[in-house]
Amino acid sequence: MKLHIKSIVKSLLIAIIIFIIFIAISGTKVILGASIIALIAFFGNYGSFLYEQHKLKKRDK
Repeated sequence: MKLHIKSIVKSLLIAIIIFIIFIAISGTKVILGASIIALIAFFGNYGSFLYEQHKLKKRDK
């Protein structure tokens, strides 16, 4: 469970950093686009973690 929480926090930090960088480069007029990109980054990163855990469970059997 700790590993999942650590992965969620890491994914959130990456998404926040991407959001801030996107806003800094493009300006505040694209907040919706920056939010969508940050959400995609979050789900992509966490999804990658879940897939890796699934592969490890399959390999250990």
